[in-house]
Amino acid sequence: MAKDDVMYVSNCSMLPFGWTVETLLGSHVSKPYNPDIARVFYRAG
Repeated sequence: MAKDDVMYVSNCSMLPFGWTVETLLGSHVSKPYNPDIARVFYRAG
C-alpha cells in the first residue's frame, strides 16, 4: 500500500532455517529470500 508520504511493505516469509531473533539482530551475512526484491530496495537507496 502506498500514500503520498509513506509506503507499507509486508513480508510473510520466515527466518532462514536455524536462525533466531538474536541471529537476525546480530552481525550476519545477508542472505535475501528473494534476491530480486532485495535488489530493488538496494538500488532505491
